[in-house]
Amino acid sequence: METNKCPKCGADLIEGAVFCGECGANVSPAETPAETPTEPATETPVEPVTETPVETTAETPAEPVAETPAEPAAETLAETAAETPAATGKNAFDFSKMKKYVIPAGGALGALVVLIIILTVILSGGSNYTYIENDVLVYPDGHGTVVFVKDGKETKIDGYGRYIDYSLDRSAVAVIISEEEDYYSSDGSDTIYIFDGELTKVPGDIQSVSTVTISDSGKGLTYFKPNYDDDTTELYLWSNGKTERIATGEYFYHTAAISPDGKTVAYAETEDGETAGYYYTKGERIKIGKEIIPVAVSDNAKYIYYDRNDSLYVQKGNNEDSRQKLSENVYSFFLNKDYSQIFFHNSNRAYISNKGGEKITVADFISELILPVNTAVKEKSSYKTVGVDTFAGTFFNEIGDTVMYITKKFEGQETAIDYYGYSVKLSTDEKTLIFENFDGLAKIDGTNPKAREKQIIKSDEISEVWINDNGSQIYFENYDDEILFSKNGSKPKYVGEFVDEAIVFKNKLYYISDGEFFVSGGKKASRITGFDDDEFYSLETLGSYMLVETELDGDYYTFYTTDGKKYTMASME
Repeated sequence: METNKCPKCGADLIEGAVFCGECGANVSPAETPAETPTEPATETPVEPVTETPVETTAETPAEPVAETPAEPAAETLAETAAETPAATGKNAFDFSKMKKYVIPAGGALGALVVLIIILTVILSGGSNYTYIENDVLVYPDGHGTVVFVKDGKETKIDGYGRYIDYSLDRSAVAVIISEEEDYYSSDGSDTIYIFDGELTKVPGDIQSVSTVTISDSGKGLTYFKPNYDDDTTELYLWSNGKTERIATGEYFYHTAAISPDGKTVAYAETEDGETAGYYYTKGERIKIGKEIIPVAVSDNAKYIYYDRNDSLYVQKGNNEDSRQKLSENVYSFFLNKDYSQIFFHNSNRAYISNKGGEKITVADFISELILPVNTAVKEKSSYKTVGVDTFAGTFFNEIGDTVMYITKKFEGQETAIDYYGYSVKLSTDEKTLIFENFDGLAKIDGTNPKAREKQIIKSDEISEVWINDNGSQIYFENYDDEILFSKNGSKPKYVGEFVDEAIVFKNKLYYISDGEFFVSGGKKASRITGFDDDEFYSLETLGSYMLVETELDGDYYTFYTTDGKKYTMASME
């Protein structure tokens, strides 16, 4: 058999080899799979439904569907759900971008090198962000029933929702449900349910429990229960399918902190006028110290963040020697997904502490994090958990029109953008910033300090902008109240006018104009019909759902959809 020489080590190569069987060097170009063209999206007028969703594909407006008014919804659950920010998205490795590799027979070392390369591509090429997908929607139907929706399937429980808490990616939810609509007359009829596609009843006496905290993973939860017989309070942990009481005391300060995996709890207990911090993990209760109020705890208490005398600290477990004082008078802070990093600011500076280490100065101030659409974020009592592996590689507004990028060394790097007007958008490629400048709309690679902005749309009459997830589709309103559309910087074209409220959902613009509902996929907008004579007044995204609120004869209805084609009535006020 004819052989060639490896240019790196000189070993003989089998004909057609791509990798050297001796040193593993790449000796031939790899094949790249061809791209498959995708069909452009088409617009579809839709029909709302009240019971079984019906999908329509008609190009003309559908006939109205009769609706059955529902009873008033449970107020607390509805309000909480409406206040929870979320959106849709994916966090998966794109295998279509991998190259095909030919491994010569007998090339064991070459095969090992190929495996290492593939694993490196997967591990290094993955997203830094966790996006919300396959999430849960919870709503009261107004008839004493709480409805859970996931994967297009509804699960119903009789009762009234009193409190709701979602996991970080909204794939799971904990809800307190009472038999009685009046909270004060529940008389021990409360139940905590976990729903992640399957409904699980949390065992135990839930009487008088007012709140519940679900872990970021959705695998555990905590709650406090007052014991009126002896004026004490009990702290419970539900994890691995079982409920256990982990502490009983006179008074528990603030809420308990639960780790992302739902197995560790940190809390502050006050007895005889003295407050002390504790954490509970693997069946053991461990004291952290006096005058300590835990606010967050990582898995197995590897990192504990707590307040002590109005100062923020981080400590590794109960190791007092590892204690780091981060700052006094902290305004706000963010934790990454595994709680190994904290990004915070006081009145003077913004800092990051990595893996319990000393704080690193990043910038003067944090105005807001700039995250791709659909990034998982969970707001806690005093901070937010952000679905990022690391804050390195993320963006934030500093002060005014300054956008900062955080380097691998956690240094604040100012981006070279001339930012003006509306908030900066970050594409789902996690590096392209799209923003308004004095000439219209522009974009820039915010990770490259030498990059210069590229003008996408030239216009000095932009009043409002809506952009899809990856920034390829842009809708904007001009000073004449016209809505224009541009794809990948193409010449803007007219799609509609007079927007009262609008959102981009599934790469289409949905908007309300003079009480009517419209949709555009880049073409001239179509009016959506089929809602009787409802007047539309509100649109919002909640997880992977779009909520549409309407009014008819003084009654207010909320519909939800996952695809913009079929609408189900969720509740009536």
